[in-house]
Amino acid sequence: MEREKKHIFLIGFMGSGKTSLGKLLARKLNFDFLDTDKLIEEQEKSSIQEIFNSKGESYFRELEHQLLKNISENRFATVFSTGGGMPIFNENITLMKKIGTVVFIDVPVGMLYFRLKNDVKRPLLASQKDLFEYIKITLTERLPIYKQANYTINGSLNKSELVEELIRFYSQNENSGLTAKE
Repeated sequence: MEREKKHIFLIGFMGSGKTSLGKLLARKLNFDFLDTDKLIEEQEKSSIQEIFNSKGESYFRELEHQLLKNISENRFATVFSTGGGMPIFNENITLMKKIGTVVFIDVPVGMLYFRLKNDVKRPLLASQKDLFEYIKITLTERLPIYKQANYTINGSLNKSELVEELIRFYSQNENSGLTAKE
């Protein structure tokens, strides 16, 4: 028998609104909220950018994977905002689906570009000469993994509509013991 799914993992490209949506959703469901990037920064006592610069992306991706393994032991229902690359590496999407419900926030390239064009804190954006092209190519590469989520939601909706739709989906599927996509 499959373990009861109680965590919600929000996945999607950077700038898709995972953190702001996650906080609202957690509040409405009376769940805890955790941002995986913030947890890693606290653990490493460094920013994500510093980790990338000093130890490299592979080291960071391993930290994400270890964090996910530890999350599986968390007993409290939690909404997790994940880094944009977390589901892509180390079979993390499979692990997330074993320990929770995975929701892909699908945001169009143009909207992501608008949200990210002035962002200086994200290490993978810092070196991009053509940000729009980078987003388009990277999102296209990641979509097959993102689409393995249990549920895909239109990230163009406003936050309150997104929260209502996610609560409806989660409630229906937790009560029936099913998810939209297994």
